[in-house]
Amino acid sequence: MEAGRPRDRDQELTDLFLNHYDPLRRLAYVILGDASLAEEITMEAFAKALSKWRLVSRADYPHAYLRQIVVNLCRSKIRRKTVERKFGGLFEREADEATHTDIEDHGVNLDVWNAVRRLPQRQRTCIVLRYLEDLSEPDIAALLNVPVGTVKSQLSRGRKKLAGSLGRDVLEAES
Repeated sequence: MEAGRPRDRDQELTDLFLNHYDPLRRLAYVILGDASLAEEITMEAFAKALSKWRLVSRADYPHAYLRQIVVNLCRSKIRRKTVERKFGGLFEREADEATHTDIEDHGVNLDVWNAVRRLPQRQRTCIVLRYLEDLSEPDIAALLNVPVGTVKSQLSRGRKKLAGSLGRDVLEAES
C-alpha cells in the first residue's frame, strides 16, 4: 500500500461527508418520511461507501454513487416495512409521525409534503428524485434500474395525484 493512501481516503470521504451528508439525508427523509431513519440510512450509506472505497473513489461522481446507495437503502427499508405491515402484529412497531418542525427543518412545504407522502412509493421516489434532487428522467431510470418510460409514467401519475391533492397545478410537466 502506498504511503499516505489511507489519509487520502479519509480526507476524500470526509470531504464527501461534509459536502453531501445534508442533501442525502434530506433525500432519504423525503422518501421515507422519518427523520431519524433518514439519518440512519445516510450514515449506513457512508459506511458502505467506506467499505467499497475502491469503487467509490474510481467513480466519476462519488456523490452520485452515494445517492444510489441511499435510494437503494430506502427502497429496502420500504420493502421491509411492507412485509411488516403484511404480517401485522408479528413485526409491528409504531410509526413515527413527522412533526411540523421536522418538515420545516428539511425545507419541505407542509402541504406539499403531506401530498407527496400519500403517493405510492414508486411515484414518490420518482417525484423526489426529479424535483428535489433535480435528476433527469434518464438519470432516475438508471438509478432505479427501470426503463425511462416507467419513470415518465410514474412522474405523470404522481403530478396528477399531487395536483388533485393540492387543488392546483404543481410540478408543471417539462416540454
